[in-house]
Amino acid sequence: MATEGRNIPPAAEQWMAERAGARTLTVRAPHAVAVRDPGPVTDLILRAAC
Repeated sequence: MATEGRNIPPAAEQWMAERAGARTLTVRAPHAVAVRDPGPVTDLILRAAC
């Protein structure tokens, strides 16, 4: 989850993720976290794929 997101408020992201039973990662970044800080996102995807 992006802590500095303005497109979707972080609290709303958290609520939706919990409701979906999703695995989450919190990164201090804007909504486009995969562009701003791709390392943690890549690590999460790789862990999920294994």
